[in-house]
Amino acid sequence: CALGIVPGCLNLLEEQPHPEHIYRELRPPHHPQANGGRREGGSRDRSSSAPTSLSYRFSIFTFNAEKINRHYNYFLLVVILTGLSLVLAMVGVLSSNAAFNCGVAVAAGIATIAAFFILADDLVAKTNSFFLLCACCYLSIEGATFYFFTDAPSEYPGGPNFSPTFYTTVIGLVASGTSILGIYIYNTCLSHSKYRKIFMINGLVWTFVNLISCAVFLRWNLLVGIPDEFFVLGSQALMQMVLQFGWIPGVVLMSHLCHEGMEATMYAIMAGSQNLGSNISYFTGAYLLQLFQVQPSGAKDEADQFENLWIVAVISSLGGLVPLFF
Repeated sequence: CALGIVPGCLNLLEEQPHPEHIYRELRPPHHPQANGGRREGGSRDRSSSAPTSLSYRFSIFTFNAEKINRHYNYFLLVVILTGLSLVLAMVGVLSSNAAFNCGVAVAAGIATIAAFFILADDLVAKTNSFFLLCACCYLSIEGATFYFFTDAPSEYPGGPNFSPTFYTTVIGLVASGTSILGIYIYNTCLSHSKYRKIFMINGLVWTFVNLISCAVFLRWNLLVGIPDEFFVLGSQALMQMVLQFGWIPGVVLMSHLCHEGMEATMYAIMAGSQNLGSNISYFTGAYLLQLFQVQPSGAKDEADQFENLWIVAVISSLGGLVPLFF
């Protein structure tokens, strides 16, 4: 989830200085180090040699010790993110207590934000904390919605009764196609807007689309004659487009905040913090489902399990507004 140590220490994305022979090839003929860095008299000019770095090679991997020493704070931050991710993974496997899991997840989120402000630059800390908070507040209730959409008539009479193929493949293909459309709309309409405006629009539209999607849990779409398939495909398409509106400016913003020679590491930290936030949302969403007694399992005649699903969906939708206050 947050193994930023790999791109951070293995010199990916050209973070390792060029070898001497590459520097020699890139120099113009009149450069002092052209022709192997020798003066006209034949002696080698050592005053302006190519940059070197203290590195250690293990098999095919090269660890740049100089960069780790220079940016030790980000190295520690990546180690903390990795450790917290592993803790959440072990808790999810070993514990079935939703309340305990949720408490551990929230504590991991608080510890991550604190680590950002202690170890990273203020602007980097604020940016990553915002993205982490966004991921945490988009509470995941997929554990219940999967059964709501795919339960057979014997399990949920009157439900959507989608086939697993339609739910996983068709909806996924539509979502992928609309993601491309979302990128086009962003480049056309929002690429020159301010970040604050984009994130504000993204949060409001995301909440609005999710609130509309709650209608299917109350079966209101059938009252107005909209089939379940059409309603779900439309809502998923809108959600994917909105996700692009928030994801693209986040990547662009982080690219401007990268330290020189730390491009891969900074991007890994951003991606790792967002993935960590997504994991936290799964734990908090599971606890919320338990509180409202929404615990479907694919058993026969489990329609009662979905009575409060719309309430959980509304709470999850409104959670997207929380980051806007920060």
